[in-house]
Amino acid sequence: MQDLSDKNIVEIFPLPKKRGRSSTRQAKSSAERQAAYRFRKHHGSDGGQVAINHGNIEQQTCS
Repeated sequence: MQDLSDKNIVEIFPLPKKRGRSSTRQAKSSAERQAAYRFRKHHGSDGGQVAINHGNIEQQTCS
C-alpha cells in the first residue's frame, strides 16, 4: 500500500487513469437536488433563461 502523503516515492508502475467522467466533489445528494427544484418551482426561477414574446415585438414595431 502506498502512503499518499509521501511525495518522495517514485512510481514504478504508474496507476492507469480511471474511466468515465471525473468527479467534481461538489455533487449534490438527491434530497438537495429535489429541494433546489422545489425552491425554483415555487419562486418561479427559470434558471436564468430569458423568454421572448415575439407577438409583442411585432406589435410594437408595426405601430
